[in-house]
Amino acid sequence: MAFFRTTVAALFATGLAGIVCAQSVIGTGEPGSLTNNLGYVVATVATQRAGVDMQVRSCDTPQECLTLTGLGEITFSLNNIQELRAAVSGTEQFDGAGHPDLRAVARLIDVRPAMFVRDDSGINSIAELAGKRVPVAYGDQMTERDAVIALLAAGGLSAADVLGVEYSDIGEATAAFQAGEVDAMMAHVFDLSLVGVDRALGAERGLKAETQMKMLPVPDDSEALSSITAAFPGASIVITSPLEGRPGFERIRNTRLPGVLQETRTMSYGILLVASTAADEELVHKLVSALAANRDAFLVTGDPQYVSFDKREMAKRYNKVEYHPGAVRYYDEAGLWTEN
Repeated sequence: MAFFRTTVAALFATGLAGIVCAQSVIGTGEPGSLTNNLGYVVATVATQRAGVDMQVRSCDTPQECLTLTGLGEITFSLNNIQELRAAVSGTEQFDGAGHPDLRAVARLIDVRPAMFVRDDSGINSIAELAGKRVPVAYGDQMTERDAVIALLAAGGLSAADVLGVEYSDIGEATAAFQAGEVDAMMAHVFDLSLVGVDRALGAERGLKAETQMKMLPVPDDSEALSSITAAFPGASIVITSPLEGRPGFERIRNTRLPGVLQETRTMSYGILLVASTAADEELVHKLVSALAANRDAFLVTGDPQYVSFDKREMAKRYNKVEYHPGAVRYYDEAGLWTEN
């Protein structure tokens, strides 16, 4: 974390500062979380490249961030597609209290949740998790819950088909997997903390193999995709290579991802920059333009989860989610907008 903040500070110091002409606030998750760190990258680009004085504000929950954005109390928010859809439609955690004026501004990165097992478990597919001990609930971390349900569905299973175990958060579930209390865990493929889990498993067994875990593949058929999107609308399936995640994993264990033994299909969903229709169109246009032109600001952090930032994916379309007019104007100018 110190490395991350030091890198962001260096960006501020060495960036070509523009004239600061506006102030805005971006809402993120708790300090040290994926969206909080991402918020500092966005704020750096906004201040140094777009002339926007942007402050980062941590929220207690994703719902709080989206609610404050919908009410106009903060300008932007970082949320995953599932959270944004629920907020716009007034469903799930926003049941009866939706914010239909929320708009997507940009898809920034993707998150890849996957099911992991120990490499000597004898489990080679998601379907083989039937009857096994699997974390299925994570307190108020609803996205993690939904991701597990979606991954199980891809293998033709429901939560009722496994020995479901409930934990307070994903960290507690990961610790249970490391301790051998559960047979599988859901984790984010590019999460650097997986290196620690992998090494701990190796030390426990006195082994020095390249990895002590394996990621279970999502089946290669249309039914798996339909099952995932039914449980987690807006998700997709991608292929992850063992050599992805550079430069982050390259610094600490060559270039291979823990548990990814070969090209493997898994689930993916987007982290989006969000604003309300009340956000100034020129401000949004200026920020999106600056983000699109500064991919290096994401890569220089060394966080492997940011490798997926690609300006060609910033305007990715999602069912039942509209884009802010200021963002659409930039995407149209840049040839990135399609009407379908």
